[in-house]
Amino acid sequence: MEQPTKLLNKNFFLLWQGQLVSRLGVNIYGIAMVLFLKEVTQSATLMGIMWMLTGLPMVILGPFAGTIADRYSRRKILIFSDLINGLVVSLYALYLFNVSTTSSVAIVGIYIVAILLGITGAFYNPAVSASIPDIVPRSKIIGANSLGQISLQVTTFIGQAVGAWLYKVSGAAVVCMINAVGYFYSGVSKSFMKIPQKFPDKKNTLKERFEDFKTDLIAGFQFVWKNKGLRLMIYVAAITNFFTTPILPLLPFYVVDVLQMSEEWFGVFVGITGIGALFGYAFAAVIKLPPKVRGSLIIVFIILMSIGYGVLGFVRLPLAALILAFLGGFMNGYIAVNIAVTLQLTTPTEIRGRVMAVLTTLIGSLTPIGMGVGGYLGDLLDKNIPLIYGSCSAIMAALTILAAMNKNFRNYLSSDQEVGIEPKNAENLVVPDLA
Repeated sequence: MEQPTKLLNKNFFLLWQGQLVSRLGVNIYGIAMVLFLKEVTQSATLMGIMWMLTGLPMVILGPFAGTIADRYSRRKILIFSDLINGLVVSLYALYLFNVSTTSSVAIVGIYIVAILLGITGAFYNPAVSASIPDIVPRSKIIGANSLGQISLQVTTFIGQAVGAWLYKVSGAAVVCMINAVGYFYSGVSKSFMKIPQKFPDKKNTLKERFEDFKTDLIAGFQFVWKNKGLRLMIYVAAITNFFTTPILPLLPFYVVDVLQMSEEWFGVFVGITGIGALFGYAFAAVIKLPPKVRGSLIIVFIILMSIGYGVLGFVRLPLAALILAFLGGFMNGYIAVNIAVTLQLTTPTEIRGRVMAVLTTLIGSLTPIGMGVGGYLGDLLDKNIPLIYGSCSAIMAALTILAAMNKNFRNYLSSDQEVGIEPKNAENLVVPDLA
């Protein structure tokens, strides 16, 4: 299959529009489940557990799922992940149509669904990340990632607002069914895609296959470990993620208890963050900065975004909170696109799936713990949001400043995205022998 010459070619468009629809359903469902748990339990701990269970399978299964994405059809992984998700959510919706949503079984069902969706997500995410550089022109990879993130934020904005309203007027069961339909549509759309992929030679015996699988798994970790700048970025991302996650379970309580706004306004708050991210993605795609300037800007944005979390905890005016949400979204969007493109261009296609999965595991290793701890601390400290947000903010900012003093870290963030390699003398990028 020839390398595509256009960004919006058939394969990328099928992937993009399928994700657009499924993401809309996911965000409608997500806000409804958050509001549902808050309304029924009033517990930040249970909220944190839900977030934790969603991310935990990706951490545990990530490296294995990434290896599978390199050895087996990425297209089939994407299709079956969507279809399985649709089946799981539709079964839960049918159950909710026939029982009281306030029953303990219905609440437990949220956690079961979260775990199952997390498992399929562990396989889906490395497969889609590894596929993008192979279905768009190399020069358009940053545009492809920006479009993907734009669809994520547009659906977040619309889905959060619509989901909060739908939950109030129609209940959790209808919202679940809408999510299921989105998954089914996305899975069917991807069945018309073609994703070029190099497969390793198949072995005859089970032992040979196991040895190859183990070798491939180790190669993913070796690639990451030998890349000094990438390795430090992982440390920073993992720890900052840990201190960011306590903020998420407390957001609904921040909106209602601190800003004194309605629960539906939580969707607007998250949506404004998404709009800010859209501008961040557009800025990254349109404004071409020199590599060193871009790397420095990423560091500055990480520091400012960290500080913003702390300031948010003390803000009482809704308009000021929305401005902070927009600015935080903008900076996060710019950071996310540039790091994603750097990772994709500096990783060979043959191992891209397992490397992306290893990164997900390493970066996200502390995230589920942070989710659970954040919810527990929220209840333990009587939802003292200024204290929790301020403490997390100070730690994240200090950590980023320390990392910014390391040359390898700065060089990695300044990787040349036009050719997909790092600047000379970075001594970071090590491509393993794939023979």
